[in-house]
Amino acid sequence: MQKVFIFMLAFSFGYAKWLKIDTNDSYDLQQYLQYAKTPTPVLSPLEINASQWSEDSAVVEGSNHLYNPYWIKLSLHNTTPQAKEFALRLNSLYFSKATLFSYEDSTLIESHSAGIQAKKGWTFADVPNVTFVRIQAHQKLDVYMAVYLNNTTLVAPYQMLKKSLYDHQWHYFLLFEGIFIGVFAIIILTSLLHYLFSRESLFVYYALYVSTLGLYYLMLYGLVGFGEYIELFTSWIGCVAWIFLLLYFSTILDLKSHLPRFNRYFVPIYIGLLIALEVLSLVGYVTNNILLMEYRFSLTYILYPILPAVALTISIYLASKKIKLANYFVITWALVSLSTVVDLSVTIGWIEDTDYYAYWSQFSYMVETLLFALILAIRHNDLQKAKTIHLQLIAHQNRLVSMGEMIHNIAHQWRQPLASINSTIFAIDSALSKNNINGDFLEHDLMHIEDITQYLSQTIDDFMGFLSQNKIKKHFYLKETILKVLSILQLEKQSINVTLKLDSDATLLGYPSELIQVLMSILNNAKDAFEINKIEDREITIATQTLPQSIKLLICDNAKGVPASIVEKIFNPYFSTKQKQSGQGLGLYIVKLIVEESIKGNIKAYNKDDGFCIEISITKEI
Repeated sequence: MQKVFIFMLAFSFGYAKWLKIDTNDSYDLQQYLQYAKTPTPVLSPLEINASQWSEDSAVVEGSNHLYNPYWIKLSLHNTTPQAKEFALRLNSLYFSKATLFSYEDSTLIESHSAGIQAKKGWTFADVPNVTFVRIQAHQKLDVYMAVYLNNTTLVAPYQMLKKSLYDHQWHYFLLFEGIFIGVFAIIILTSLLHYLFSRESLFVYYALYVSTLGLYYLMLYGLVGFGEYIELFTSWIGCVAWIFLLLYFSTILDLKSHLPRFNRYFVPIYIGLLIALEVLSLVGYVTNNILLMEYRFSLTYILYPILPAVALTISIYLASKKIKLANYFVITWALVSLSTVVDLSVTIGWIEDTDYYAYWSQFSYMVETLLFALILAIRHNDLQKAKTIHLQLIAHQNRLVSMGEMIHNIAHQWRQPLASINSTIFAIDSALSKNNINGDFLEHDLMHIEDITQYLSQTIDDFMGFLSQNKIKKHFYLKETILKVLSILQLEKQSINVTLKLDSDATLLGYPSELIQVLMSILNNAKDAFEINKIEDREITIATQTLPQSIKLLICDNAKGVPASIVEKIFNPYFSTKQKQSGQGLGLYIVKLIVEESIKGNIKAYNKDDGFCIEISITKEI
């Protein structure tokens, strides 16, 4: 029997095209390959007779080879006096295993495996579509390859590279991969940090899209292995990446508002079809059903290009409606569409899977990812601008409310002095009518009127100081600012006793009008709390403490405090403890904004004894 095998082998040698190895560093292999498949699995290429070998690859296409591999033969002749080692590069990553056998005559020289099943667990720098062959000086070798795969893609070696050249190229490939991974890692980290601060789901969708896309390519190019199930995992990871990209796109362009029917029907249906496609892949993989796998591959060619095509169409439509972000999406989705067409063409076999495709694929997806990140940054910047305008509007509204309260207080303060002036004038007029007036009496009354008008003028100055929008920093005494606010509010006339523990030398460099607004808002809230809780003995304590780098301002009342469960919420916008009294929930929110963003200080609130305290720490140079 062994003689028969040797005869068959010798017979096949006679029909082989020998690839003569000389001093070249690389060789194209297509014209030197022969193909064969057997009805049942064979353990050795010596069991394949000569008539089964063919130069036409069609003899091995169109069937599943997960358990019964097809065979490829390559005959090599080293015409040089030096031993050589070459890397055999296969044209696809979509195969399970390729076992290589090197024979000299009928003697097995070596055998080893490539492919994803040859990778044990999670490994790095072990590319599945490359295997190596060694040939001695003047040696003739027949290299056989048994290819196992669960789809009908033709997998075959297409190039043979001198190992030193391959190592050199591999070095640069890893360098490129390092850049690829580094860019993705930075994008993911940045997106997650933005989410932590903004709580916008957009950043989560984008971070998950980039994460799954990066993992997909690491698995696809063999830099990360997952044993024999890597094909399944790669397929599922690619599906998940596509889903997160769709969610990102629909959210960032607010398709729920602009295209409600699309968002209501297309998005869930498309996601459902993607998941159904991967379930079909899973069933076909587990049951080794070639028909299901073929359906899955056929549907892939139809389903996956739909997203970039539809997204590009929507972007063009929305761009025509003057939606700013849509213009950027037109460019990005055009590139995604091109990349998708190229990827599918490589998978189908219309384009050869070469190094150029590998670099193009990763470079294009890296550019696409950066473009998506740019769009996200533009949208985030637009939202921040809109938020700033909104906050300015809120601050302005709050300022108007405070102005109304101040005008009410000023009117209250002016009523009695004006009545006093009127009474004095009446007394003077009465004395004149009776010709009963002397110089001392008139001087006294005029001095009284002058004192009152000075008081009224000071009240106007205080009011104008609050209205001032002057953003020029100046030195001012904290004590004077507090006394000015108390003079405006006239809390003692509302049965509120104010205790002051002020540092006379506490000075600040900043904007007095903003600090006045903060103090007025806090004190007005305390005043409202007294009314709501019906407090009779009303006490407010205002204290300052000078520290080396800052000044601490403490304002406490005895209005029973607030429930512990809501203390941390009182600075939230539109949160109020006085809904029934028409509270808008913006006063303390504006206070927090002014303290943290303009005054550059810190603010906190807490219950203390039978009341509520707000503590502000202000840097000496605001």
